[in-house]
Amino acid sequence: MVKLFIGEGDFKSNPLFEIFQYEENGSIGISPLAKPFFRKVEEAQDADWLLMPVFITSLTSPKGQELIKEFVNLGKKCQKPVGVFSNSDYLTDPGSKDVWIFSPGTYRSIQNLVELPAVIPFDPVEKWFKGDWRPLDKSKSNSLGFCGQATLHPLKALKDYLKLSQVRKEIDRGISPFLYVPFFLPVWERGRLLKNLSKHKSLKTDFVLRQKYRGGYGSEEHAIKTEREFFENIEKNLFTLCLRGSGNYSVRFYQTLAMGRIPVLIDTDSNLPYEDVIPYQDLIVKVPYSERTEVGSAIQKFLEGKSDEDLQKIQSKCRQVWKDAFQPPGSLEFFAKKLNRIALNK
Repeated sequence: MVKLFIGEGDFKSNPLFEIFQYEENGSIGISPLAKPFFRKVEEAQDADWLLMPVFITSLTSPKGQELIKEFVNLGKKCQKPVGVFSNSDYLTDPGSKDVWIFSPGTYRSIQNLVELPAVIPFDPVEKWFKGDWRPLDKSKSNSLGFCGQATLHPLKALKDYLKLSQVRKEIDRGISPFLYVPFFLPVWERGRLLKNLSKHKSLKTDFVLRQKYRGGYGSEEHAIKTEREFFENIEKNLFTLCLRGSGNYSVRFYQTLAMGRIPVLIDTDSNLPYEDVIPYQDLIVKVPYSERTEVGSAIQKFLEGKSDEDLQKIQSKCRQVWKDAFQPPGSLEFFAKKLNRIALNK
């Protein structure tokens, strides 16, 4: 049980992280699913953590920054860790190095960042395959899939370049709310990598490239069709390529786990949730960004010595990890245990 102090800040009905909820009287309490793992306390000195219940994007104003500063000072006084949540692709600067940031898209090279899993609001096996999950055998072992936005179109690259350049200039000038934004054009990077990998004769690829995010939608019927095609691509390939988007994480990574398939993750200075307790090295293929064109070799190395039964067990474990660690209530328990480990090691 993690004891939390959240204070009495004026959060003005802003969205809350999932362990919290608004009560009928307008106060903030612990959500029903989180109550087995968290308890709200009224005094900071009685808490294990001081946590801001709203996302940090709601705290970028001078008033919000002052609230964080007060929390930090209170945490120092009580010798308690202070944490905030982020839900934006770009990490928002809390204004203090003494604050822990919990978010998808963290960077391994920056201290006090803790990776949270991306939320998938449904079970894709239940939604698209009537709950009929089946592992693939070794005949599919050399098959790498990808379905999504990826293009080498120069206008798209230019548009993303200008947007990112502006954000980075504002950070340099000290007028941006963001903490750190490396130069990375995700759609162009995907297009370039997929083009390279499709030329590898030893690697069987199944790539569906879209010019627009989720195929551009257009109609509800089209949206349903493209989503179905997306998960069908994951389902029929043992491996799926996962490369970050605007934020330093891949939602596709979690969707692949949910489908009980093996993610091939391109590591861009990224963290994975709960790496200290989840044996990712046995479940996924992780390739450093600098070696991204060697994905085929990494897959072959992963497959060495593995039987059909081994691969089926790995696929089953991938899906089980998603269900146990990245879906509530299990995700809330994993987060609570992570907070305890941080507090004990501070």
